[in-house]
This record gives sequence, C-alpha cells and structure tokens, in this order.
Amino acid sequence: MRRISLSAIALFSLILVPALYADTIEEQICNAYSTAQQQAQCLAEFQAQTNDTPLASGLFEEMLWLPQKHLGLSRNELKNRYGIEPNEGGNFVVIKGNVKLLFELNKPDSVSFISIDFTENANCTFGKPTDYSAYIEQLGLKMNQLKQLSQIGSATVWIDTTRKLKVSGVCPYDGGPPIISFRHK
Repeated sequence: MRRISLSAIALFSLILVPALYADTIEEQICNAYSTAQQQAQCLAEFQAQTNDTPLASGLFEEMLWLPQKHLGLSRNELKNRYGIEPNEGGNFVVIKGNVKLLFELNKPDSVSFISIDFTENANCTFGKPTDYSAYIEQLGLKMNQLKQLSQIGSATVWIDTTRKLKVSGVCPYDGGPPIISFRHK
C-alpha cells in the first residue's frame, strides 16, 4: 500500500480545501493560484467581465438605440463620445445589467461589427427558429424595414437595403442569450 507524503497533504490542504469552501466557481478557480496577489488578480479579472461598465447616465441607452449608427466610427471617436477604453484585443465591450454590447474594430481602426447579447433572456434554443423581432425593435429598427435573407436553425439574417445593413440574430447554444449583430452589407 502506498503512503501519502506530507507534501501531498499540505498541497491538498492549501489548494483544494479552500476551493471546497469558496462561494463561487470563480473563487474556486482563483484559489488554485499560490499567492494571495495572484488570487486577487484572478478575481478582479472575473469581476471586470461581469460588472457594469461605468458610464454617464443615459449613455448606454444612447449606444443601444440604433446601434448601427456606430458602424464606421473610429477608435478615438468611440473613446471620446462615451469615455470607454478598448480591451486587449482593441475592441470595446460595454456591459450594463444583462446586456453586453461589443464594438469590433477592423484594421483601419473603425467599427465594422456590433453585437448585442441579451443575457437576461438566456433561454433560446440552439437549432430551433427563434423570433428576434422584439430584440430588433428594442434596438430601434422596424421589422417591416428588413427583408429576411436566410434562416438556418436558430440563425436568421436580414438586410436593410436603405441603410445597406446586414442584421443577424443567433442563439449560440441551448439556454444561451439571443445575440443581435450588425455590419454593413
């Protein structure tokens, strides 16, 4: 029979036992780091992903209303207008409540893609047709101005020929958030 070394017991008590008593999965993951500083940094990164982006009153609503108006804006225009900073990838992610807004920038440093995750309604079913009209109208567009281009499973694509806009709705996975995205066609 093999004996368990004291170092193995010490390792278990230092890493695994605190994880068993952690309140959240994030704490369990971060408790695997050896120093308190690394654990704190890990938790701060998780909190940064879930906390609301600090914005002046009304700015988030302005971002969400007709989000396609941001297509073509430069990095500096977006920073100056809303006082937000890009992430490590050079894109802008804004979170407020249960809505996540992503402004993706292309090489010439202008917004080329926008997606909105409606996480408060994380109940769509992957592979089954989903009615995205309420989400699209919440963003300021009218469904009668859009022409459905295609629908495959839970993904639907529309075009707005007047604004030269491609609008997509997708359910990324079962129980996931409906996502509406915009790009120029």
